[in-house]
Amino acid sequence: MLKNKQSEQGFTFIEVLIFTAILSFLLIALTTTVVTSLQRMTTVEHRLYSQRYAEELEEWLRGEEEADWSTFIVRDASSSGSMYCFNGALDFRTPVWPTAGQNCSSYNGIGTTTPLIYKRYAVITAASPNQTNIQIVVEWKDGNKYFSTPLNTVFTNAKEK
Repeated sequence: MLKNKQSEQGFTFIEVLIFTAILSFLLIALTTTVVTSLQRMTTVEHRLYSQRYAEELEEWLRGEEEADWSTFIVRDASSSGSMYCFNGALDFRTPVWPTAGQNCSSYNGIGTTTPLIYKRYAVITAASPNQTNIQIVVEWKDGNKYFSTPLNTVFTNAKEK
């Protein structure tokens, strides 16, 4: 009777294997959930930064438009709109406009901010002598995926009646 009790104590090898397999699947599922959540959180963070960069450029352009409408309106050199690359930091004290039609193909960041995954440009199209359409786009590259935040607005010369 004593021998029989000793053989019944503990787990069999099959029971240990089943427990280990179930525990492994649970840990894999938990790890996958955490990694997916972190990736989504990073994407949301980059989207927030891109929205900030787009709004920053819109305000800078609004200041340029309010300062001198006649200079601002001639920024559209073609009927299809002129593209300006604003990857550099905006200087609100001394405005520096990039060259129209500048190649804005690299995702090398905006100004000196990190991460260096963004590019920002604006397409300016004069709709009439008193109205200008502005399309601001901030794009970023996250791994092998590309994202963008478009911001469309219309500037009107309020000084003209």
